Amino acid sequence: MPLPTATRDPVRESEFQRQSFPFALPAVSATTTLALTTLPLRFRLDRAELIVDATYTQDPANYYVFTLQAGGTVLGTWSTLTGQQGTLTGGTPAAMVLATPDANLVNIAGNVLSLVCTKFGAAANATLRINVHGRHL
Repeated sequence: MPLPTATRDPVRESEFQRQSFPFALPAVSATTTLALTTLPLRFRLDRAELIVDATYTQDPANYYVFTLQAGGTVLGTWSTLTGQQGTLTGGTPAAMVLATPDANLVNIAGNVLSLVCTKFGAAANATLRINVHGRHL
């Protein structure tokens, strides 16, 4: 049962609703989909960051495209293709490019949040982590 309006603290409620999910992932050596979690509540993505252990340099032929997805909807992307987002620097969070329109960032409860790693050419294995930041609605 919600608290009476006079005693509700909107700052505290918004802090409670914010969530960050850190995920350490296995080494990726081929195109693969990594299921991260099932969203327990309706969720809005605010930011997603990729972190690699060692610098992963951009390349025109041998690269990865990483997409964060929920229920088949692309939420964010990072490509190491030359001319796109490019190099991922070891130990430095890189903010994924979020999807537009903004409505695509809101997901229903029960959607599986996943990272799709698509390998092109002879891209080196990638060892990475992802931090997902958002809030329950």
